[in-house]
Amino acid sequence: MPGSMTRRSFLQLSTSAFAVGSATALGGCGGSRSGEVVDFWAAFNRSEQEDYVQRELVAPFASSHGLPVLMAVKQTSTIDRLVQTAVASGRGPDLFPTPGPAQVLAYLDAGKLADLDAGKLADLDGYARRFDWNGKLQRWAVEASKVDGKLYSIPLEYESMVLLYNPAVFARNGWHPPRDRTDFERICTEAAARGIMPVAAGNADYKPATEWLVTVFLNHFSGPQALHDALRGNRSWTDALFVDAIELLADYFGKGWFGGGVQSYFTNRNDALYAKLASGQAAMMLTGSWGFSDAAAFFGPEAGNDARWEWAVIPSFAPTAPPELFEIAIGSSVVLNSDSPHPDAAAEYLNWRLSDPARAAKALADVGLPPPPIDIRDADYPANSDPRVRRFFTELNASSLRGYTTWTHWPPRSNNHMYRGMDRVIVGKTSAREFCAELDELFAEERAAGHVPPVPAPEA
Repeated sequence: MPGSMTRRSFLQLSTSAFAVGSATALGGCGGSRSGEVVDFWAAFNRSEQEDYVQRELVAPFASSHGLPVLMAVKQTSTIDRLVQTAVASGRGPDLFPTPGPAQVLAYLDAGKLADLDAGKLADLDGYARRFDWNGKLQRWAVEASKVDGKLYSIPLEYESMVLLYNPAVFARNGWHPPRDRTDFERICTEAAARGIMPVAAGNADYKPATEWLVTVFLNHFSGPQALHDALRGNRSWTDALFVDAIELLADYFGKGWFGGGVQSYFTNRNDALYAKLASGQAAMMLTGSWGFSDAAAFFGPEAGNDARWEWAVIPSFAPTAPPELFEIAIGSSVVLNSDSPHPDAAAEYLNWRLSDPARAAKALADVGLPPPPIDIRDADYPANSDPRVRRFFTELNASSLRGYTTWTHWPPRSNNHMYRGMDRVIVGKTSAREFCAELDELFAEERAAGHVPPVPAPEA
């Protein structure tokens, strides 16, 4: 999700997400093609990532294909409004950003990306056949990007949830990465007794961060099969498996284990949380794989310390969830503007971004740019790859059982309820049972309207 166009980064953009703003055009060496120009929107939290994308992911394509490429860069704070305004007005670049399949559904329903009745489609099926995107992209990512059997978006980044920790702090306290609920609760209990924040958490910088925790507990308590059944409309969200998962998360908040307490949670900022993890003032963090690049600024010589971060698979909180489980998420997707004057050229650029696993692995190693969901082999990683990040993507790709993230697999209104409704549970304004009943009602309405994204089977 960070380093991505997920729910998080669509509002608080990072590495390769797309936004509008000041533009830089790069002409192709050897002459351009019949006045064609590919333009896309981009925004960055770090200048080195902007420079890298321009140098490594724009200029080489423009040069080798004789095709000018225009990347427009803007502040991250207005991305949501700018994209929606441009889409609604029929203006904007060839390639639009989206935070994932649910938002594509919302745009399609509003008739903003494609006028289905008039046949003015922005679907990508023809390009998928021409460029063999079904062969290049992992199957789950293709299926999650379809609407009514048609491919409307291309995922450029993928991610999962992880547990981050400081190995030195764990060794000093006699802890090991938790394998189950008993381990997790023991670490939290002992950490709190020693004045250590058990789980670094907060949503002051990004309010939807609460849905990351909801995603964790629904997957690692309720289990992926139960989620699959509910997302397909075959199980009610009022089922005890879901109510109990939300109640457990609320109970942990009540114990003060997350963010140091309910009030602190809503004022905690990311920088302070990563600093606590690095200094040993916090024991663990439940976050996305985007946390790898976020942590880099607080651990090691560049941060002025010798601290080291590590990641582990999130433990199972109930027998209904398997011990080894990765949620799967599309962190950033892009769609082809149905009003694009150069759709073939734009699709050609997209294909170039998907066609070289070694290039994707290099971007990951050089500036922490998450890769598209393509198969990256060991030989594709450069020598400067972080072995921890490399291990993560290797294990994620090898996993045979995968869970679901709220920002990829829930419809838009239900997705919003994941954090807004859970915040009310955290402060005691509503119960877990009421939260689930509200979700059940919202989801039923969105399912009836055809707004639920495709749901791949949990078995990879």
